[in-house]
Amino acid sequence: GATDVFICGVALDWCVGYTACDSARLGFNTFVIEDACHSFDLESEKLMKSALAGCNVNITNIPVIKKAFAAQQTTQHVRVSEFIPTVAAPEKR
Repeated sequence: GATDVFICGVALDWCVGYTACDSARLGFNTFVIEDACHSFDLESEKLMKSALAGCNVNITNIPVIKKAFAAQQTTQHVRVSEFIPTVAAPEKR
């Protein structure tokens, strides 16, 4: 079965964020692809990123995922998510 969930979309600060938190709460290793998302408002994006950190959601980007898939092609039985470093939650201001 599936163990990893990668999420992207138009509203990082709403739909994407809530979907990612739900996914993590259900036990999936969850990633938001930050450079494949957009937010309606920068302030709500900051709040959602803080919430994502609290839900143990990983924030990553397309170049990192491409590297992970390339590495997986040369390695047997390795999950792509093992190659993706997580990004720390943004600093609170």
